[in-house]
Amino acid sequence: MSTYFDHNATSLLRPTVVEGLQKALREGIGGNPSSVHAQGRKAKKLLEDARQITADFFSCKPSQILFTSGGSESIRIGWEKTLASSPKNILTSKMEHSCVLSNARKAARSGHHVDYIPVRTDGSLDHSSIKSNYDLISLQSANNETGIVHDLPHIKTHNVENGLFLCDAVQIAGKAPISFSSLGFDLMTLAGHKLGALGGIGALIFEKESMITPVHEGSQERGLRAGTENVLGAWSLALSLIELSESGKQECQRIETLRDEFETQLMESISDIHITGKHLPRLGNTSHIKFDHVDGESLVTALDVEGFCVSMGAACSSGTIEPSHVLLAMGLSSEQAKSCLRFSFGWNHKESDIEKLLQTLPRLVERTRKASLT
Repeated sequence: MSTYFDHNATSLLRPTVVEGLQKALREGIGGNPSSVHAQGRKAKKLLEDARQITADFFSCKPSQILFTSGGSESIRIGWEKTLASSPKNILTSKMEHSCVLSNARKAARSGHHVDYIPVRTDGSLDHSSIKSNYDLISLQSANNETGIVHDLPHIKTHNVENGLFLCDAVQIAGKAPISFSSLGFDLMTLAGHKLGALGGIGALIFEKESMITPVHEGSQERGLRAGTENVLGAWSLALSLIELSESGKQECQRIETLRDEFETQLMESISDIHITGKHLPRLGNTSHIKFDHVDGESLVTALDVEGFCVSMGAACSSGTIEPSHVLLAMGLSSEQAKSCLRFSFGWNHKESDIEKLLQTLPRLVERTRKASLT
């Protein structure tokens, strides 16, 4: 059985989520929440319970939550009002998720002005030259590849006047405290599968309903999103948040300890490796490492054969031979970018999993380096 170290792509389903979904299915949850009969009312209650639990976790009101299919759709809806209006000034960075960069390119083609925050070589954002007249700022709170956490409240406080501020919280949610109301965001996006819930469920949290324009018209979700609601998906998100509310702090501390032990021992056992953002604020579960003179794709394949699931970067770009746009934005060459691996830890990991990986990885790195010299 494979040992999974790719939680930043998708976290494994939590056992409590599986149990909770099985219970809901046994109780006959499966009706359309728009129906007025008993099954519909039961489904509607479960959906609204999920909305309340999600609101409590992120410190907002249930009426501020729009359930979506995931992070990408949430971002698309968050951008829609700006894209549909007269030319606006938009700010983002070249390290964002591919769906943000796609929206940025579309905006530029439509006549909007798009600025990109300069990226430092260590992976942090250089926001010293940001203007204060943007109509939309769209930035991730933590990078999905490097794990580096950005100081979005600072940018919001010092560089935004009247524009909307969209926080992509997909990667940081559940791994570090994040409060919608206290941080002053206008829009915030989430994805359930990063939290140990089902895929196909996400949320867009908004300060005011007037800040968003539906991509597709429909009566569901108070007329903000068309289509029958994903009740079981929303409930799986709620179940994951219940567990995180009860034990998330201890879970994050335990995972960060395992990550730190992994990095310490790896530095002692393998030469010529570099940990991205080691001295910057990082997600406690993420270890992004550059292995000099190593072909990353070959190392990922070798680890897979040995039973370890890791990645070279974002899941949406896996399977391609193109270097990571995040690493290129940091100034790495194409060759350097292709020598990097991401190890992302999660709720299922034990110390024995780390020990197994540490017993295997040095041997595979040495073998891959030798192969690259022949």
